[in-house]
Amino acid sequence: MWSELGSLLPGGAMRIAPWIFLSTCFLLGFCSLSYEFMLAQMMSLLEGHTVFYYCLTMGFYIFALGMGTLHSPRESTEGKTLRTLVQIEIGLAFLGGLAPFLMGLSQNIALMSSQGSLWALGSCLGLVLSIGWLTGRELPLLMQLAQEQGMKGPVLPLLGVDYIASFAGALAFPLWIFPRWGMVEAGLVLAGLNLIGALLVNRSVELKFWRWSTVACLVLVILAIYQAETLERYLSESLLHREAEQVKVSPSLQNIFHG
Repeated sequence: MWSELGSLLPGGAMRIAPWIFLSTCFLLGFCSLSYEFMLAQMMSLLEGHTVFYYCLTMGFYIFALGMGTLHSPRESTEGKTLRTLVQIEIGLAFLGGLAPFLMGLSQNIALMSSQGSLWALGSCLGLVLSIGWLTGRELPLLMQLAQEQGMKGPVLPLLGVDYIASFAGALAFPLWIFPRWGMVEAGLVLAGLNLIGALLVNRSVELKFWRWSTVACLVLVILAIYQAETLERYLSESLLHREAEQVKVSPSLQNIFHG
């Protein structure tokens, strides 16, 4: 069972404690669903049709989750499993943190092109599919890593924690994250949580490069959070300017990046 985990593996490598597995699983599940709500909210504000875009986002997200899970390796060495998991967290932090900027850019392109709406929709759905696919690979890799660490017994606690974390994200995003931070800063905060999750599980000496890469990314995220208000204002003004040029000013754009 979980309590049977010791401090060292037979080869001398450090074991990952059970609370680290559970904490990491909670962080990853929390961030995953929060990213999707963030994307759905931005799509509905940029394009309107709230119900349509929320349903579209969640549908594509669930599809990508399944594809990511199917793509997860069935057998691997411990070092490769851990390295892949850390790389996925860095990728999620990159996509999630930049999502508001990428969606704002796609909307600017949409306002300049006759076929821009299709481009904007495709770009947004591409983000949803990418985040969903990476997220679908997280839990299988985490379960596999737990087994490789010598855990005996079922891995159902990880699955349960993942569901609970998703529920927490579903409550926290509309009640706290979006009203408190707005879209840009929320994306960066969630990216930081993903990177913290990667740091929690990366206890391997052989993956020192990826540990320091994660730390460097986390420092960049923290610096960006301090400039989030400036970035938010720039994106809002850019979109409003494009809308004014097209004589299609939308009142919702004034609050698009902040609740």
